[in-house]
Amino acid sequence: MKWFNKDGSFKSKPQTDVEISEANKELVEATEPVEAPASPAVSLSFEQMKDLMATMARTMGEEMRKPTAEEQLKLDEAARRKERDNVARLEVGKAAQAERDARSRGCNHRMDNGRSEKYSIGQQICSDGMIHVFCVRCCNDIKTFKPSPDQVSVSVG
Repeated sequence: MKWFNKDGSFKSKPQTDVEISEANKELVEATEPVEAPASPAVSLSFEQMKDLMATMARTMGEEMRKPTAEEQLKLDEAARRKERDNVARLEVGKAAQAERDARSRGCNHRMDNGRSEKYSIGQQICSDGMIHVFCVRCCNDIKTFKPSPDQVSVSVG
């Protein structure tokens, strides 16, 4: 809607549809129609169109799944934290294994810290049919062997 007359004075009432179309008529007559540039006709088969659409959907999906810069920073920080945790767990495991090895090397496999003449040896038949002989104090495997039928029927050891 125009609120001013052609001479610049203010209109007290809005233009009617007829006045607007007459005003636009001058604009329409002044402009020449613009033709779209001629382009060669493109012909795609159904399979080609299907492949094109699948490729577009795949690339759009990949773009949409990409994390934003903020999300990428969070993902990177989580990966660094996970790596630090794994290294710390490995160090704890190595220290525990070193402690077990030291305890095993210092163990004489006797009860009461070596004051007794009795050995602190246990044995177990496992589901694989093997007998595992181990020290109860240091948890060191002393011997693992396949028992003969006589050993299984009478007793272990």
